[in-house]
Amino acid sequence: MGAERIQELEEEVEALKEAQDALYKQHANEKAQMQLAIEQEKIRVAELMEANAAYQEENEQWRLSYEALEMAKRESDDQAEQVKRELEDKVAYLEESVKNYTTQLVTDLEELEKEKSAGETREQVIVGLQQQINEGNDRFAQLTTEYDALAIAYQQLDSHNRDREQHFATQEAELRAQIQAWESQVANLERDIRAISQDDQVKSVNQNAIVKKAEEDLQVKDQEIDTLARRIQQMEEEISLLTLTGGGDGRGNGANMLSMMRDLQQQVYQKSQELVEQGEKHLGLAGNYETLKQQYQDLKQEFKDARSVLLRGIIGDDVDGKAYEHVKIVELVRLRLKALEHELRLVGQTATASSGLSRNALDEENEASAEDLTGEEPSGSTYLPNLESFSAVESFGPVGRLERALRLSRSRNKRLQERIDRLEGEVDAAMNNHNEFQNLKEKMIEAVSRERVEKELRARTEFNLKEATDKIMALSEHIEKLMVHLKHEAAAKTKAIDSQRQTDKEVNECKDKIAVLTKKNTLKDQQLQELEQGSRILEDQLRLMDEKFIDVRNKLDWTRATSQKETKKLQQELSSLRMKWQMASDAGLLTSLPEWAAGPKLSKKLTKPLGTSSSESRLPSSPTAVPSALLSNNATLRGSPQPEALNSAARRPRFEIPKLPQGDHEIGMPWSDAKLSALTRNLEEKRKG
Repeated sequence: MGAERIQELEEEVEALKEAQDALYKQHANEKAQMQLAIEQEKIRVAELMEANAAYQEENEQWRLSYEALEMAKRESDDQAEQVKRELEDKVAYLEESVKNYTTQLVTDLEELEKEKSAGETREQVIVGLQQQINEGNDRFAQLTTEYDALAIAYQQLDSHNRDREQHFATQEAELRAQIQAWESQVANLERDIRAISQDDQVKSVNQNAIVKKAEEDLQVKDQEIDTLARRIQQMEEEISLLTLTGGGDGRGNGANMLSMMRDLQQQVYQKSQELVEQGEKHLGLAGNYETLKQQYQDLKQEFKDARSVLLRGIIGDDVDGKAYEHVKIVELVRLRLKALEHELRLVGQTATASSGLSRNALDEENEASAEDLTGEEPSGSTYLPNLESFSAVESFGPVGRLERALRLSRSRNKRLQERIDRLEGEVDAAMNNHNEFQNLKEKMIEAVSRERVEKELRARTEFNLKEATDKIMALSEHIEKLMVHLKHEAAAKTKAIDSQRQTDKEVNECKDKIAVLTKKNTLKDQQLQELEQGSRILEDQLRLMDEKFIDVRNKLDWTRATSQKETKKLQQELSSLRMKWQMASDAGLLTSLPEWAAGPKLSKKLTKPLGTSSSESRLPSSPTAVPSALLSNNATLRGSPQPEALNSAARRPRFEIPKLPQGDHEIGMPWSDAKLSALTRNLEEKRKG
């Protein structure tokens, strides 16, 4: 039974390890999806930057057109006023469009900052949940080992209780046999008028010893109960922690543990019923003991009365019973019979017949008394040591014979007292076991109430977790809406560019008319200078936006590097633990452990490091391989300051998603690699210039 249970537990541990493997793989997949989402966000930001670059190119075209206008102004003097009005209207329109564009850029930056903060909080929540899952798995492993130890202790306690029940059953049979023997003895004593004397001082000493022994046993039992209660409380706290942290991905494990706990509760309930039956048996035994004790007290009183009657018959009415307590009851009966025989002889009755009759009766009385006091069947005639037959004349006065009889009676009384003490000890032990059962029953009720409270807490935590997931989904939907809004803004900007191109066409048509307005362009030079200053301001703003974009991209790379660093750290810890386990198994340190304490053999699935997959197309095989996306990012951002975490992460093996292949239809798009590299080159040239 124990081996089968151990095998079942090993299979459960194997299943739990496979589930843990699946959780790790799921975490790796989620991380890959997250990195893909980050790449998509980068592509969208690159699209925005491409739009900004296009706008900058348009500004350059405007600058060239303004230079051409300046050259044409020298040749146009006659039509300057009319063209001036038209240009003023167009410049006002362009200024308004620039203001609108700047406001839109500011709002877009604010939304990007909000999205970034929301993403950081979401990552923190995910990391916290993963830590809770890992702690719950570790705690579950500890609880399984403690549960195995408790199951073994429970089996030992069960076997011990069964032995105790068998022992109590045998003792009960012996007590019933003794009760029957005592009933026969009582019948004989009532017929022959016997009495038993006992020293009060010896009885009090024996009772004090019994009380002390019972108190010591009670203290030992109380200590054992306290230790068991502490252990049960510790297990209840650990189970409550496991139920609180075992939500989310560990629902399957929680269901298995719940079924296991229900089975254990059913077993405990059955054992409690058995203990109740055992307690009822102990109560019945205690009742029998009380009745026997009462019968013993009644017999003792009857023996005292019989002794006083015999002493009054032998000596007289004025006799002190305490002075003759050491005299055996058999001797008193014999003396009384001899006294009657002597009186009959003095009166003149027939001596021969009465003497023979009285001697035979005396021998039968001695044999019956010896049988009643010792509880054994006499073999032939009863032999009393150092006690010879005496006549009626010799019965008055021999002190030595009475002392020998006194010693014999004391030894018999001592044996009877020891038997009574033993029975009292057994009854006390039975009562202690009953009290322990009552305490255990109360603790089980308390444990059930605690389990109910823990279930309520678990339901609340699951509800809170569901609310958190709903909030995360709402945030993701909001981010998608923001991205759609950005797309619409980009479309509006393209329309504005088209309108600007139409205005360019109109300006080209007006160049023929500007030949006459060269003489009246002195006032226009100041306005052109102001426009140039405005364009420079716009260029500075665009440069600042480019720097902010690079900063955001560096931060994204830093977060990716830190996550890869943590993943690598966990893989190194796992590999070190496996190496230690293998070294311990190779050194033979695990051979001394029993079969139930040895860990299950790792399957082929667990021999691979966590986070890897059997498919080579998804993850890089080389530990030092760096993704091409990261290399391209580092190549384009050579002029920007790189954090140390990125350099160290590039040198060490990391868990990276390979770069997605670029399609042919995306070559001319704003988010293509060529456009991004051109943007970074322009930024570097402007910084150097």
